[in-house]
Amino acid sequence: MSEFVNTFPMDEDNRMLYPMDREKYYDEIMNSHVTWTEPKNSVEVIQVLLFNLDWEIIVQKRSWHKKHNPNLLDKSIWWHIRVWDTPDHTVMLETVQELEVPSFVVHWRNEFLNKFSVLKDYLHTVALIRYVDCEVHTFTQIFDWVWVKVPKKFHLYFGIYGWSTRTVDREAKWILRYSLKEIDAEMDKFPDLYTDDFSFFITEYRTQINQFINDTALKV
Repeated sequence: MSEFVNTFPMDEDNRMLYPMDREKYYDEIMNSHVTWTEPKNSVEVIQVLLFNLDWEIIVQKRSWHKKHNPNLLDKSIWWHIRVWDTPDHTVMLETVQELEVPSFVVHWRNEFLNKFSVLKDYLHTVALIRYVDCEVHTFTQIFDWVWVKVPKKFHLYFGIYGWSTRTVDREAKWILRYSLKEIDAEMDKFPDLYTDDFSFFITEYRTQINQFINDTALKV
């Protein structure tokens, strides 16, 4: 069954929504790679960095069976935004589908901290997630064992969940937990173990990550 996702023409400043069949979009990406041309459209996705109460990031080891970035260490959760779905809806859906973790999404720092104060003793039953940013960036991604450029209009979220997680299907091979110090050391020595977008978020959003950790640590 076809799945239509949100894409945006790169030459129109990513403002005009253009629904596209997901497989057609990646056919277009592969064609750009083969013809040495720049991709025409970005695809809209959600990206979630989920922390536990030891402020370790929950990291997925992607399955060998995946077309996208097989066998690499990746963000806690990501997915395409389907036509008519919102980013927040996609986050709540994917936390359940990928990790069997229900989630509650908020948008503002003060709102998040207020909710965290109320829910901190119940984070073994629900993840609390906060919207961080929306940008367009072109990432390098393995697709069918070929490195290609994939423009993504990403919606980035940080979240916290205080209980165990597990893989639901063959999306991920393992669930791991890394401190920022451990991730920094491993990325420095073995950068090819990680997806390009995960490395980007860890580097480019370090100030926001540190603030998120400090905010929640003070509330525990």
